[in-house]
Amino acid sequence: MSRTTTTLEDLTTKFPSLDSSLIAALYNDRDSCDATDMAKLDAELELLHLESFASEDSAAWTSDPAGSSTDNGDTASEWTSPDYSETSSSSPSSRSGGSVMLQFLTTAFPHLPSYSLEAKLQDGSAMQNIVEVILSEEYIRELEERGIDGLEDDLARPVHPPLAQWIEPQRKKKKERGRTIVLGDVRQGGATALPTQPKPRAAPTPTAAVRRAMDESPWIRLDSISLRLAQLIPTATPATFLSPFHDPKHATPAAALRFALAGIAQKCTIQILPETLRFLLETFPPEDLAQDADAALEDVALKDDASLCLRAAQGSMEDAIDVLTILRDFAKAPQYGTVHAPAPSTPLIATSSTISQQTLRLVPQRASTAPPEVTTFSQAAAANAKRATTSNNSWQTVERKKKPPPAQPPHSDFIPAYRVGGSSRNPRYHSTAKVQAAGYEEEVTFHRIEARALQRERTEALRHAMRYWRQGNARNLGGEVAIYYAERARELYDAAHTHSLDAARVTVNATRRSTASHDEIDLHGLTIAEAAVVVKEVLKKNPPTPDRPLRIITGKGMHSREYKTVLQPALMSRLSDDGWTVKLWDAGLTVRGRTNAAR
Repeated sequence: MSRTTTTLEDLTTKFPSLDSSLIAALYNDRDSCDATDMAKLDAELELLHLESFASEDSAAWTSDPAGSSTDNGDTASEWTSPDYSETSSSSPSSRSGGSVMLQFLTTAFPHLPSYSLEAKLQDGSAMQNIVEVILSEEYIRELEERGIDGLEDDLARPVHPPLAQWIEPQRKKKKERGRTIVLGDVRQGGATALPTQPKPRAAPTPTAAVRRAMDESPWIRLDSISLRLAQLIPTATPATFLSPFHDPKHATPAAALRFALAGIAQKCTIQILPETLRFLLETFPPEDLAQDADAALEDVALKDDASLCLRAAQGSMEDAIDVLTILRDFAKAPQYGTVHAPAPSTPLIATSSTISQQTLRLVPQRASTAPPEVTTFSQAAAANAKRATTSNNSWQTVERKKKPPPAQPPHSDFIPAYRVGGSSRNPRYHSTAKVQAAGYEEEVTFHRIEARALQRERTEALRHAMRYWRQGNARNLGGEVAIYYAERARELYDAAHTHSLDAARVTVNATRRSTASHDEIDLHGLTIAEAAVVVKEVLKKNPPTPDRPLRIITGKGMHSREYKTVLQPALMSRLSDDGWTVKLWDAGLTVRGRTNAAR
């Protein structure tokens, strides 16, 4: 048998009143295996053994003689067992059990007042439910005090290494097909179709980028309009409208469309009644026209266009309204449809006959005695600009279509996390999320990750305490083990609070702004306890004066319950009790020194 097993068996035999799991836990917490540590462990177990006997005596003294047990082990287990919560509150043993439960809660949650713990015990709930309620209240209180900004920064969980690594499989290269040589006479009909000729494939669906380019191209836009007009007028084809659009003799797209509609209307065999034309004009949306001679001309043009569209649509009212809408859009916005510019009057490239004729017409002139005219730089620039503006065959610049702003959710005005593709309305109050000092973000992230890890260990220790509390009976001292884990949870809570406080100090010092007129600190994302400690340290190090006050930003409470800040009134009360002169403003406090009584 090994030395470790023998030692544990010896300790268990020597102290029968103590739980074997408690002895094993204390034995494993030793730093080394020398005689000094073993002596300390033996003394600690001896002290616990004596305390258990003392508790047995006190429990036997306070209990009812008629109901007392003759077995000392049973009495000690009753003192540490949670069965008292189910007995009547009028018995002395019930009062003793209630004090043990209060002692356990005080050990596990030393930061909570005793009256609050007593109130939870009076509800008659089980110990596990009480602990779960306290942990839930702590988490909710932290959410309210920190707000969303404080919790969404970098409370990241520790990154665990991946369990497995994905290896991309190597694809086998396809063998290239050899070239096929057709052996036959080309004059034979069977050799006309080569087997290597690729088969026609269906046109792929255009992507978003292709569709965006199609929308920005004026020529593709004309093709789309021509296709739409051909759908409205079945007797016509898209080429019927594309030809006038590309014909240089039409100055505007509206004129080109009227020319095409007039050619289609000549083939109309249906008689258009005046009542039908009047109904079309009444159904068509009214246009905003000025009260002058141009308005009268536009009114006449609208009637002519309506009659033309009605005859081209073969009397169909719905198709005529759609065609008339396109025609009026062209009339009001000619740039929507681009047409070719008129052809130049002189050819750009002269033929050989033209050059020879010009050469024959050249007559030698006498040398002029007057000095040649000198063209200045400004005159040349003006001439080039005039030539550029009068050129009819120049390229037209198509403006890039601007991307519309993203649609914002309904609550994005007061919840920055909901905002899509935009920055905060007031970035001054959200500067804690940006790096303003070297190493600031890394240090804060380290402290917050450590605090979260310690909080998880604390929760696990409380779960162990609850399990041993429920298992406590006359045979094993589960209450003592539960107290041990409760003390362990308290130590973990203190360590987590220390890391959270260090993260708060680093954040406030990194975002602190000092000017000649005042100092300013930002407490966004801090709890009330952290903010109180940090503010007291700042006031002690650099006391404010009426000439150089300290501005404390606490926030407006946009992320708190009922949109009321929690940090501002709490700091106001604590600073006023300490004797500081404090004034409120909409998003924080201003400290202007101490009062005369406090000095």
